[in-house]
Amino acid sequence: MDRRGDDPLLKDQSIMCLSTMYWDFLWTRKQRFMNSLSRPEYGNKILYVEPTFSVKEKLLDPGVKNKGIAQIKKINENLSVLTPPLWVPFGRFEAIRKLNHRQSLRSIQKWQRNLGLQHPMLWTYRPDTASLLGAFSEKFVVYDCVDEHSAYPGRDKRLVQQQEDVLVSRADCVFVSARGLYERRKRLNPDTFFIPNGVDFPHLRKAQDPATEIPEFLKSLKRPILGFVGGIADWIDLDLVRYIARARPDYSIVLVGPVTRHIDLKPFHSLPNVFFPGPKDRMEIPAYLKGFDVCLNIFKLNELSQTVNPLKVYEYLAAGRPVVSVNMPEIHHFKDIIWIARDEEEFVDGIDRALKDPSPEKIQEGIRRVQEYSWDSLLNQVVEILNKILKRKGKI
Repeated sequence: MDRRGDDPLLKDQSIMCLSTMYWDFLWTRKQRFMNSLSRPEYGNKILYVEPTFSVKEKLLDPGVKNKGIAQIKKINENLSVLTPPLWVPFGRFEAIRKLNHRQSLRSIQKWQRNLGLQHPMLWTYRPDTASLLGAFSEKFVVYDCVDEHSAYPGRDKRLVQQQEDVLVSRADCVFVSARGLYERRKRLNPDTFFIPNGVDFPHLRKAQDPATEIPEFLKSLKRPILGFVGGIADWIDLDLVRYIARARPDYSIVLVGPVTRHIDLKPFHSLPNVFFPGPKDRMEIPAYLKGFDVCLNIFKLNELSQTVNPLKVYEYLAAGRPVVSVNMPEIHHFKDIIWIARDEEEFVDGIDRALKDPSPEKIQEGIRRVQEYSWDSLLNQVVEILNKILKRKGKI
């Protein structure tokens, strides 16, 4: 299939992406879609705008010490990444929110002019974008909704929902990454489409390659090794990890990924079988997955996780690993090939069963199923949908 869909309308366009993820942080659909759309066969000129954060966050979190100074970074001939200036804290106050938006707007508009992005397609992941609509003389608005933003801890739920409702109703096209996000947005905008998360299948299949070397760190650990890959943040159930560690003290548990500043690892100091090796380059991830005997999906079960489509489950399956997961609606279609637990005891039991009988049949079926979720296949669907709407609305 032609990667541009039936018609090459999404080619040689200008795209401004307002993201909620730093370009060089966890690699998600936000970076993947923009990186792909900047490839030569599309030739779109793209400005990827990283999220903003406040002076207070910069002072408290050494992990962002190099962020906050407005700067531009060129990724390839067609793709540039903008780090906006710092925000003033206390954004719950309307006057402060307006000040922050004006500051961000000036910075983005400056680089929009410098890069020659006239009448771009505005592609946003931020629910608060409604107040910026029209500011970039955009000809088309895409909202890619990948989370229930109002369910994040510390957010003003009512405000976030109000902002997002305006954005959804005014967008030309809305994508959602989870079925649980679909109905509410579809009621506000008929041009709403479900596009799940995907996998870099050729990359993750390296976990099955005999030539892929398991990291020395993993070789030094006692087996079996239970593994997790991803951001270690508020939405990860570390109480569950502690329960597993105490219930199975002879098992090694490895959580690979950046630890956010809100997470207290002190409770793990007394658990010698739990390891936090930190973030790894994404090129190293297949080697780590190869070294795991069982992979874990350990989201906290709450309002947020009810509408999360956990990318890591797809990645674990693509790597050919047995998977044990908490009970999340968005992975029920995998219930015959992974172990889904309703509570802590069932989770440990699922681990034991996965270790005892990893089931080559389940492994192969998992590999087969996730191939349809390749990023290129999903991007084909996105481009085809956008082509049709662009044509229908005369916004070519």
